[in-house]
Amino acid sequence: MLTETGSSSTNRGTIPSRLLSAGSLALGLLVASPATAQVEFAVEVFTGAAINFNTPLKLEQNGQPLIEFNAEYETRPLEQPFYWAVRVGLRSPKSAWELQLFHHKLYLMNPPPEVQYFDITHGYNILTVNYAREVQPVTLRAGAGVVIPHVSATVRDEDFSKEEGFDVAGPAFLA
Repeated sequence: MLTETGSSSTNRGTIPSRLLSAGSLALGLLVASPATAQVEFAVEVFTGAAINFNTPLKLEQNGQPLIEFNAEYETRPLEQPFYWAVRVGLRSPKSAWELQLFHHKLYLMNPPPEVQYFDITHGYNILTVNYAREVQPVTLRAGAGVVIPHVSATVRDEDFSKEEGFDVAGPAFLA
């Protein structure tokens, strides 16, 4: 088993129930929003690019020494799978409750010799429930949720790629 540590830890096998809980919470918040004649349902789909900061990365592998280094990542937003996001919510003229999903990608650019392959291209997904407030000329937004990655890795010639499924890696915050 390979465990990636750094900003979060991996908790496998609970993604369907957690997504259902997050979705139920978001739906409850949307339904509980004050109803006025000016409330509207909104859907936004967008793409773009991201800048990734270098982060400490620790790879733990049973029976092997710890691999620890400062990871440098690339995004490659215009290569498949594309970088994208979708946001749905209920909006009034000045505020909104939203459910947002970002599909981010990470390519490790400086692997140590023990790491033959490491990327998170089928999803470094970030699912959040957000509150937005319009303060002219901008919209301020804050949210909380979970990081849902799909890691592909080969470390010390052992393949840790998953054919299907995702993991819940930890909390996510948006501001």
